[in-house]
Formats: sequence, C-alpha cells, structure tokens
Amino acid sequence: MARARHTHFNWGVAEMCRMADVGRTLWPQVQTPTLVVQGGRDRALHPPHARTLFAELPTAAKELFWLDQADHDIIHPESADHALVWEKIRAFVNEQ
Repeated sequence: MARARHTHFNWGVAEMCRMADVGRTLWPQVQTPTLVVQGGRDRALHPPHARTLFAELPTAAKELFWLDQADHDIIHPESADHALVWEKIRAFVNEQ
C-alpha cells in the first residue's frame, strides 16, 4: 500500500512540474489583472519564485501580496491569514 501512495505522489509531482513548465510559457502573455499571493514561509512553492513570476507578468494591472509568516496553506479556512487573503482578493477584484 505504501508503494502505491509513493507512486501516486511521484505522478502528482511530475504533473505539477509539467503544469509549471506550461505556465512559464504563458506568463509573458498575461494581459488581465493579476494578483499574486505568496507566503514567505511556503515550503511547497519557493517564495522568491513569486517575485520572478510577478516581474515577468506584462500586465500593468498587477499586485504582489506578500505575507511573511504565511505558509503554503494560505487560503485554508484554518489558516491565520485566511480572512486577510480573501479580503485582499475581494478588494483587488473590486478595483478592476
């Protein structure tokens, strides 16, 4: 059973990597308003990558919302930053 989980995990990681590769080719084409939300303590998505993504987005309507103490589960209902993140998303959408 552990082997099946391990295989499934590896497949999921491989799929995420392929998705990221496709995303990298699309980022320079984004022209819509974009809010990038990043936790400074995210161990799944390396935080400096959010700054790179943000810099590569060509849209003028973009914002980087950085939470130094947040981790990967930034929008999880039990996250300390949950309400703050959703408040930021609503405000960003309403500004557009």
